[in-house]
Amino acid sequence: MRRALRAFGALGVVVLLLVPTAKVSAAGEASNITTSPISVDLQIRPGETKTTTLQVQNNGPRTVDIKVDAATFTARGSDGQAAISPKRDDPSLKWLSFSPSVVTAEPGVWKQVQMTVTVPNDASLGYYYAILFKPILAVDKTVKNTNTYTPTNAILALLDTSTGNETRQLQISSFTSTKKLYEYLPATFKLDIYNSGNIYIAPRGTINISKDSSFKSSIQSIDFNTSSGRVLPKSHRVFTVVWKNGFPVFQDKTSNGQPVTNKKGVPLQELKWDFSNTDKLRFGKYYARATVVYNNGQRDVPIYAVVSFWVIPWKILLVVALIVALQVLLIVALVRYRTMYRKSRKKA
Repeated sequence: MRRALRAFGALGVVVLLLVPTAKVSAAGEASNITTSPISVDLQIRPGETKTTTLQVQNNGPRTVDIKVDAATFTARGSDGQAAISPKRDDPSLKWLSFSPSVVTAEPGVWKQVQMTVTVPNDASLGYYYAILFKPILAVDKTVKNTNTYTPTNAILALLDTSTGNETRQLQISSFTSTKKLYEYLPATFKLDIYNSGNIYIAPRGTINISKDSSFKSSIQSIDFNTSSGRVLPKSHRVFTVVWKNGFPVFQDKTSNGQPVTNKKGVPLQELKWDFSNTDKLRFGKYYARATVVYNNGQRDVPIYAVVSFWVIPWKILLVVALIVALQVLLIVALVRYRTMYRKSRKKA
């Protein structure tokens, strides 16, 4: 969920827009709705028409009317969010129609909406829509100077006209580890992918972990972008991958099944010791290789990037060093004692 009109759920999450409205009457409590599917990927050629079924459910206690509308969106930042435009002047919005355009939703009932997209002959490349579901709430005119927020769900729809003039090309802008030195796992990697083409692409691939830079033997292979998040044209998308297969390992701290956070809302972590995983004690220099695969319209194209990092459990090493030092001191003390004892006996 995201606040404000600019929210984009990784091209694969429902967006919640918070739109200020007048205070609702007692009989019209702020609504709570759910939409489905999460996102829509449309392949429609110029001159063709396609109809797709969308669904909305009213989770509130009373029947509510829900208006269905559409807007366009663009990429916002590099974390998979979208900036949904408040303007409705994009000509391609006229290609969309909804039946019904206003849904009367009873509590707990899924209602269907038919979205029809008619693509004209002169269309080209890709188009990006946010299908908005906004509850129409009754207004209490007796209460003045007050505002509430009406939750509006959005389903993101991506249209590829497949006209043949698409350029599909990705680049790895950077592949980094958030730390060069970890005491314990998890290790976190940031993979920044840039779409230098003119149509959206959903990359896929793996992060391989190895002790040697040649990657002849892999410790673990981790898939990324399993939800098929898209990278929009001329924009960056950063994917976060976490390697946590170690001993011991930091995990989010919980209490009664709920995450524990600090005053700023940041989750607290605690070190977990699962002694069945002692063979996964990580120590030394490691390498991570990102293998990104995308389809350029003709074949799958792989691209690569490598980063190195260290895992040194210095506290464990410190304890071991102290134990060894104590043993050495004890041996030295015993040797000295025996030497002194022998000397004293000779004198006697």
